Amino acid sequence: MKTFNVQTSYATYPDCHLVVDAYQNNGHIALEIWSDEEGPITNLTVNIAGVESMPENVSCVDTNNFPEALAIIRQLKIGKPLEGKFLRSGWCIYPMVEFNLDSIRKYAGK
Repeated sequence: MKTFNVQTSYATYPDCHLVVDAYQNNGHIALEIWSDEEGPITNLTVNIAGVESMPENVSCVDTNNFPEALAIIRQLKIGKPLEGKFLRSGWCIYPMVEFNLDSIRKYAGK
């Protein structure tokens, strides 16, 4: 498993990895960033109604709670934003990303 560092406006978290799961209601990919030292850092994805019509490797990215999410996805080369595809939930608009499951496995732990 490869690890990576996460830099936020609050702290730097070394030796992070991805925890990969699926949302129970629709089977779409659910990603979380973990640090063995700190525990859970953040969720990369968020479960939003409306994603069901997309392939299961597509999920919405939680840029509301983790503004650095798209930069991390690009840095790790684990997915690409779908041009012009967003879903709204409440006051937030979340970008949809097509994830590369093979690339994600490189960073997946536990």
